[in-house]
Amino acid sequence: MSPERCDRCLGRAENQKLQRGWERNTLLSLYFGPAPKTLVDPKSAFNLLKGKWVVAPVTDALIYRSDRVKPELARWVDDVSKWEFTTIAPAHFDAGPGTAEQLKEAFAPTLAPEPRAERAPYGAGDIKLLDDIATQLIKLKVI
Repeated sequence: MSPERCDRCLGRAENQKLQRGWERNTLLSLYFGPAPKTLVDPKSAFNLLKGKWVVAPVTDALIYRSDRVKPELARWVDDVSKWEFTTIAPAHFDAGPGTAEQLKEAFAPTLAPEPRAERAPYGAGDIKLLDDIATQLIKLKVI
C-alpha cells in the first residue's frame, strides 16, 4: 500500500469518527437520553428522521404536550398552513423544500390527543427518558 493511500484511509477513518461523534451529540440534544444502542450505532435513529419533517422530540415531549399549549399550537399550524410556501426552515434542522401539507403532517402526532399511539418517527427507546420526564412534569402540573 502506498503512503498516499494509507494517509487517505486514515483521513477517512478520522472523518467517520467525527461524523459518529456529531451524530451522538445531536441525538443527545434531541432526546436528552437516547437508547444505549442508539448511542453505539446512531445510524438507525438518523434513518428514522431522514427525509421527513418532524417536531424535535424534546419540544414535542416537554413543551407541546401541555394541554395549555396544544390549542395555540394547533391554531398556529392551521394559520401557517394557509400560507403559500415551498420551503420549510425549522429552528433545529436543515431547511429544504416543503409544503403546507407536510407541515401539518409533521405536527399531526404532536397534536394528537393523549395517550398518543403514534409518536412521529422516534424510536421508543430514544424517547423513553423524555416521556418519563414529561409524565412527572404533568403530575406536577408544570406542563
